[in-house]
Amino acid sequence: MRAMTALAALLPLFLASGSVPAQPRTLSGSEITSWISGATLSGPTSSGREWRGHYKPDGTYRLEVLGTRWTDAGTWTVENDTLCTERTKRGRQCMSVSHTGGAEYSLIDDRRQTEKVRKIE
Repeated sequence: MRAMTALAALLPLFLASGSVPAQPRTLSGSEITSWISGATLSGPTSSGREWRGHYKPDGTYRLEVLGTRWTDAGTWTVENDTLCTERTKRGRQCMSVSHTGGAEYSLIDDRRQTEKVRKIE
């Protein structure tokens, strides 16, 4: 019982510090546009390297895998509350965007596969 009382007393401290993660929140189309336009995103590749994507306000973007010569480019648009990209080497893909806390986001494609990304700029 004492342990429960101690935990209850500490809960406001965790909430104030931001240590308790918020529930993921799906972004609307206008929120996606504000979030991605002019941003740099980063995330892990399937091989464990880090990729970066530079998303320009004009609807173009460039991808690179750090420590390699691999690059790709394409266009981005927002359609029906999803981020749609078309890349030279991969084709078209649309994803919903969820804010998971701080600079962390999840991109969820139509097959429900999730890619975790971080906004760095």
